[in-house]
Amino acid sequence: MAGELEGLALLPLRHDCFQKEATLARTNYSFEKRRRELAKKKKKEEKRQRKEEKAKSEPRESEEPAPEEPRTDEQ
Repeated sequence: MAGELEGLALLPLRHDCFQKEATLARTNYSFEKRRRELAKKKKKEEKRQRKEEKAKSEPRESEEPAPEEPRTDEQ
C-alpha cells in the first residue's frame, strides 16, 4: 500500500475548479519589439528612398563652387 501512495505523489495535481475561467493573454514582448523594429526599419527605408528620388529630380546647384568675384578695395 505504501508503494501505491508513492506513485500517486508523482502525478501532477489537476484541479479544474481552481483554474480561472477567464485568463488574460500575456503580451509577447519580444514579438511586439520585433514588430516595432521592423516598422522603424521600413519607415527609415522609405525616407531614404524619398531623399534619393528628390536628389535625382532636383539638379544640384552646389556641385561646383561658384567663382569668386574679384574684390576691389575702395579706400
